[in-house]
Amino acid sequence: MPVLTLTPLSVNARTAGAHLARVATGPAVGPSGAYVNLGRVERSSDASYDHGRERELWAAAGALTAP
Repeated sequence: MPVLTLTPLSVNARTAGAHLARVATGPAVGPSGAYVNLGRVERSSDASYDHGRERELWAAAGALTAP
């Protein structure tokens, strides 16, 4: 058993799968694109709202997947 599953920071694979299935197929718990953590809508990290980082990520993804 992974040690992290013994802390409140994590859940086991069965519980994580149930939460994922509920978010994917159940009634919406928040607006489209919302960050959902264990069935609750939460604000994601400040870094996720950084448009400069977003542009860098897309540029890197494009460079890595270019033919």
